Amino acid sequence: MRLNQIAKAKLRGMWLWLNRTPASAFAFRLVVMTLGIYVASFVHLLNAVGLDDWLERLQLEQMDYSVNTAPPDGLRLIYIDEKDTLANVPGDFTDEGTRQLWRREHAKLLRALGNAPRLVAFDFNFPEPNDKAENRQADSEFGKAIREARMRVLVGAELNENSLPQLADSVKPAEWGLTQIGGFRLEHGQSRALVRRYVLAKSQFPAGSAVGRQPAIPSLAVKMLQTHLSRPVAEPTSVELDPGKRELILLSGSTELKRIFCDIELERQSPERPSPHLLATIPLHFPRVPDFNEEKYAQVLQRLSRAATDYKDKTILIGARINKEVAPSEGGELVMLSLKPEERSAYGYQVHASVFSDLFQDSYPRRLSAVWQIFILLLLGLVSGVGRTRLPSSDIEVDTKIIGKRKFPIGLLILLGVYAALVWVFYRSAFIVFDVGYGALVVVTAYYLCGSVLIGHSKLH
Repeated sequence: MRLNQIAKAKLRGMWLWLNRTPASAFAFRLVVMTLGIYVASFVHLLNAVGLDDWLERLQLEQMDYSVNTAPPDGLRLIYIDEKDTLANVPGDFTDEGTRQLWRREHAKLLRALGNAPRLVAFDFNFPEPNDKAENRQADSEFGKAIREARMRVLVGAELNENSLPQLADSVKPAEWGLTQIGGFRLEHGQSRALVRRYVLAKSQFPAGSAVGRQPAIPSLAVKMLQTHLSRPVAEPTSVELDPGKRELILLSGSTELKRIFCDIELERQSPERPSPHLLATIPLHFPRVPDFNEEKYAQVLQRLSRAATDYKDKTILIGARINKEVAPSEGGELVMLSLKPEERSAYGYQVHASVFSDLFQDSYPRRLSAVWQIFILLLLGLVSGVGRTRLPSSDIEVDTKIIGKRKFPIGLLILLGVYAALVWVFYRSAFIVFDVGYGALVVVTAYYLCGSVLIGHSKLH
């Protein structure tokens, strides 16, 4: 009993010491509040109701009005429409059997291009063909064209349950990348998940089976970038995850080509994936008004004699416009970026192209390190707390879009406006994406919790 009283007395003494002056009380509240909100941001507490992803999407969409980097001049997109057909072949491109016969057209294109392009990438999967003789012949021709190609050729692939690519034997000599687009997120107030992450790479081994840097399997966009940066000589390339530094490392032999700042997430567990892997992801940014140089595959095939000249030193990405929506449980090409498809949607190959463009130009969204996050939150809290004593305190009604209409002090709204400008400046200068909800939470909490100490002190004098 005596020890309990002593402990309580010590705690009370500590509390009184921390609050002995307005300055010390302000500093104590500021530090505790900052660390508490940082921990909340670290575990993405607001995303329990989808707020983080909703705010992040709004942030990236708003930035597109003033910050939008054009694709590289050398990037060319070629697409096959879902209704495109081949001569004397029943069925369109949505039919798997017909799609396999298009490999013959791919072979013709590769032979016509010669060594003119820097790179040709196919955003298609190439599983083993069916048993029909014409399908196997088309597959054989495509494989032969890949082996004889005088430029770099990439193909898309999906992984089986053993994390091995599902590729036909004919195309295994080609380099490959994952066609998977990204992660689904359920946003605030919505009942339907949208694709809000792009998966840069997936660890080769399940999470927890290794520590430190881990070998990983790259996406198609990352593989395109890696091919661009590596020397044209035959040198093995690889990708590694560094969870501690939150980086994806691109290697050519033992030479480090590039480091990409990213989020490290745990793959969602399911009966098909009892041992989830680590995923390197970035927020999915797709331009509001895409400015890609695109052309229909059928038109390219009609002028194969000029293909080598037209695509000299270009990077070519070939994909499909199939209007089947990408869904968590099945494939598809139509990527939903908004609940209004007519306003914000894209096809898979366009998303790969956008991510490649951002990675190539170093304009991809990235986050602050932990130290900088804490510093910014601390600075926001300091400015907000002090700002309460200097700014107007009269109220004005505002529609928050989250908790309805509420009255807020004009001074607090000014501080939130300053924070919004800070968010814009960081993205404009370094493509830094804030977890904006937690910064706003610091501004509001510090205004009331920390600012009240200074306000109370000023009233006494």
